[in-house]
Amino acid sequence: MIVPILIIDTSIIGVSMAIADMQSKDRNSILWQNIHPENMGSVPAIGRMLQEGLAHCQIDVSALAGICVSSGPGSFTGIKVGLAYAFGMKLARPSGMPMLGISGLECARAVLAKEKSLPRLKVFLPATKTHGFMATEKGSFLLDTGNIDQQNDLGTASNDSLNLIFSAWPLLVDLLTVKGKSYEIIDEIRMCNAAVYGMAEVAKRNWPNGFGVENPAPKYLRLSTAEEKLIADQTAAQGRL
Repeated sequence: MIVPILIIDTSIIGVSMAIADMQSKDRNSILWQNIHPENMGSVPAIGRMLQEGLAHCQIDVSALAGICVSSGPGSFTGIKVGLAYAFGMKLARPSGMPMLGISGLECARAVLAKEKSLPRLKVFLPATKTHGFMATEKGSFLLDTGNIDQQNDLGTASNDSLNLIFSAWPLLVDLLTVKGKSYEIIDEIRMCNAAVYGMAEVAKRNWPNGFGVENPAPKYLRLSTAEEKLIADQTAAQGRL
């Protein structure tokens, strides 16, 4: 008998979703998986994809034993969309639903590092022209391409540390090129697949004791654009006083 859980990642791009069996004896416990690889239409895509997954696995939503959801870092709006959907599903069940919040970005890095046999692999996810997120073997961090200390850290990194960049981040590419560091651009499908498969592996290792009754807290590593603008406007106003 399978013990299915729902896996949701909306922190990287669009929606990545899977249903995995926590009782599976195979290394790959995923029963079904799909990706909506664009931010537009993410909200309606979540519900449609869930119904598709349940139909594929021939189970009802009530059969889901838990939810593993990406809590960030990544897309500010995306994190909120994924967590809100997971929380809504939990509230819709009278008895609640065990939940686990983990980083889809860190899970993707772990899977890609294994594939390439590069433990020090770094994965970068842009947020703005100058800022983004960096996942390493030590965790995930906010990266400012204009920060001298972070520039020096990238420049002194070991040569066996390949840099994978999700989508386009010209300033980071220029910085790595100047520092003489190798990099590759990773596409949406490969990145999202890695995130989902990595999340399934972590979920299985943590099932059931690692899942809790509390809602996972979002891991926002930067303010929203509106909050950043508000702070900038307030700072400018104070400067004019």
